[in-house]
This record gives sequence, C-alpha cells and structure tokens, in this order.
Amino acid sequence: MAQAILLRGGAGGVSSDDVTASKAQVLQGYKTVTTDSDDEIIEGTMVNRGNGMDTVEFVDAYWESKFVARMEQGFYAQVGQGKPYVGIPYSVLANGIHIDANKMLDSLTIAGVRGTVRTYGAWNNASEVVNATWENKVPERFEEGYYPKDGNYKPAAIVPYNTLANAIGLDVSKMLNSLSVLGKQGQIKTVDTAESNYRTNKSTCFGLDSWTNPSNPVFYVDFPYGSAYYTRPDGHPHVCIDAINLGDVTADKVMRGFTATSKNGVRFAGTMPDYSSGRVVFNGATFDGILATGVASKGFFSNGNYYAHSIQPDYKYSGIYGGGMNLNINTSYPALRSRRIGCVLSQSINVTPFRQIVVYYRSVANIQGDPYTTLEAHVNRASTRRLVDVAGAGKVDAIDVLRQGTASPAINRTGQIVLNVADINEQAFISFGAYCNIDRGSDIFAGAVQITKIDFLN
Repeated sequence: MAQAILLRGGAGGVSSDDVTASKAQVLQGYKTVTTDSDDEIIEGTMVNRGNGMDTVEFVDAYWESKFVARMEQGFYAQVGQGKPYVGIPYSVLANGIHIDANKMLDSLTIAGVRGTVRTYGAWNNASEVVNATWENKVPERFEEGYYPKDGNYKPAAIVPYNTLANAIGLDVSKMLNSLSVLGKQGQIKTVDTAESNYRTNKSTCFGLDSWTNPSNPVFYVDFPYGSAYYTRPDGHPHVCIDAINLGDVTADKVMRGFTATSKNGVRFAGTMPDYSSGRVVFNGATFDGILATGVASKGFFSNGNYYAHSIQPDYKYSGIYGGGMNLNINTSYPALRSRRIGCVLSQSINVTPFRQIVVYYRSVANIQGDPYTTLEAHVNRASTRRLVDVAGAGKVDAIDVLRQGTASPAINRTGQIVLNVADINEQAFISFGAYCNIDRGSDIFAGAVQITKIDFLN
C-alpha cells in the first residue's frame, strides 16, 4: 500500500472533512488523515490478518440450510495464488456438523474422526439363531455392522444347517426316511401295505389280550415293521395275518347259539346241534332231530333175550301214532306169552352230559283181571355192538346193557321210568322192550304200551 504524506491545514492541505475512511478502515502500520483523526495524521487500527486464520466460531445456521464459520474482524490478503481463507479445526468441524463415529463405516474418516461401524462381507454366518415360537418365527441374529452387496446379490446372514436344525428342535426320529430336512435324514420307515399283493405287512405276532382290561378283551396284532409310517394308495393301510392262524373250523363244527371265527369266515353262526344240553328228545309225535331222529326198523339182542321188532300184526312195535311210540302186545296167544318185542332209537347218544333219562309211558289197551305186563327201558353200550345169530331171525345186533329200568303198565296205567346215567360217560343206544303173561284165562291185556315222552336231564 502506498504511503501518503499530507500537509497540515493551509492551502492545498487535506482535512478530516475531506476523507471518508475512519482509522478502523486503515491497516495498522499505515497513517493518514481519517474522518475521526481531527485533521491529524494517525495510524490505522484495522488488524492485518494475513492470508487467513482459524474460525472463532462454527455455527449450524439450519434456518438457512447452511453452516457459518465466523472469523475475527480484519484484513485478509491473498498470498500468491492463495486466496484468503478461514480455517476450521477438525475438532470444531466434527462437533459443528455432528459427526458421530458410531454412524460411520470404519473405512471412513471425516474431520479426523474415524468411523467405528465395522464393514463385513456380503456372506456372513449368523451369530445366533433363536426359535421364537411365540411369534412363529426363527430370527437369525448377526453382528452389528455394514454388509454390502456382492454384485447383484444382497448381503446374507448364513445359518448352518446343523445350527438351524438344533434351534428348531428338528427330530429325525419323527421324520419319514424319505425326507431330508436341513441335511438330516428322517428315520421313520415307510411301509406301503399294498405291496406284495397286500401281504407285505403280514404279522406273525398276534393273540388275545385279556389282561389289560379283563372286561373287554381285544384281539391284538403287532406291526411287523415296528414303528413306521404305514400307507396305502387308497388311504386305508392295513396289517394282516394268515387266516389259517385263526383255525379251520366250519359252521357245522360250531354249536348252535355260538359264533366262531376262522379262515372260513368272521363271527359266523354255528350250525352244529348242541348235544349236551338237557331236552325232550321225543314229545309223543316227533323227535328233537338232534339227539334222536327216529326208531330203527329192526330188533335187537340184549341180556340173553331177543327183542323182536315184529312177531305178528298185534304183537310188535307198530310205530308212532296216537300220541306215542306203540309197543303192541296181547295175552290172547299162549305161544307168544313172555315173548319180547322192542325197538331201539336209530342213533347212539353221548350220555356223558346227562344225569337222568326219564321215559314216560301209558297203557292204551283192554286190561282185565291181573295180567303181567312189563315195559323195559335200556341204556346200552354202543362201543360193543356186534352181530349175533338168533334162531329164526338171522343176524341181529347184540348190545350190552349199562342201565335198565322197568315198569308194570297193567298195574300203573301211566308212569315213568327213571334211568340214572350220571356215571355213564360214553355213547349209548337207548332201547325199549315189552312182554306180557297171565295166570288165569280171564286175565287179558290187549293193546299197546305207549311211550309218550323221553326226557334227557342235565
């Protein structure tokens, strides 16, 4: 800056009234007349700040959307190409623009402040996996930091299969062996019961369970493959056993009133007669069809006596009519007196279940005087039946009497013969015989001794 020397007052001089600069507008070290120098030459008071200085205040003028850097008043000169400046110390700038290292990447430094946010790669293992069952979610926690993309791939938190499987409680013992989840193979076998013509799930372990609940026994069948997933295309998986294991009984081998299960059916009704229960086997006109079905049309030999089926029209077994089985005898023929006639039921009967056999009879005859008339009922061993020769009759069945009972129809016109058979445990033939005789010619029995009912009692 040029220095000027001004003359005090007088002609040609400059006074304070002639200038516009005050001493504050003149650099220190320079003198001149100023508006406030009273026409005297004085030194300016403007501080020369040189090329620049640090700011004395850094302010966020947010209402004007800018920052303001304040400086000391004074003169700032350009030095060479360096224009005047105001310096903002890093610490002032960092504080003024609110730099937060915790919000900056660790690869970034601003105003001397380095960021603390760690930079990770795009692919990182999750630090923790939580099974938040209350939210139906599986959160994966990862370290705090910055995760950039890898090309077009967004960053990912990687969860190893095993870690996730453990977090969600994956249990291979509850998964089908055809299923693999998170690298874990299921352990439950799959059994298609339709394979091998629906026989693949055939069990060999089965039976009746009557111990877990005696009042409600059940038939159980073990599954041959143990714990497994059983399926079938039609949605009805099954387990089976060989039907022969249930037996081979047929309906005719099962007593009537009962049911059975075998290879021949499930819970079928029996058709076999019950030979053990007490019953009336003859009711005066018909047989029960189970223990007894009819009368054999032949005589028999027993206890050394021959019981003819028929000797003549009015001295024979004449059949069933008039309410019973008719044994016709007549005292009118001297040659026939004490000759026996009889009949035997056509089939043997197992008398083991029975206590008594009761034979009911009556006389249907002309009875005069005191004729002798005898009715016999026999229980005969079936196992020793044999053929013997009888004069005038040829080959005849011989049977051995196990039990015998008698009655006198001429005296007791009606009655019963009770045969106690509780001690007989075998098959037996039931037979009947009759004969008559007289002491006087006035004694007469002409007609039938009639068996009206046969009762088997337990």
